[in-house]
Amino acid sequence: MKSSSKYLIAIIAALVLILWFCFTDSENTSAARAFMRELLRALF
Repeated sequence: MKSSSKYLIAIIAALVLILWFCFTDSENTSAARAFMRELLRALF
């Protein structure tokens, strides 16, 4: 796997997370951060 594809996936994941923050309450941000951490751990 090329390193550039990992960066692309990370950027897409970040955009999804930003949209998630826009459409959820502030109470769910900790759950979103935990999800993002697990996602990054799975990718890298």
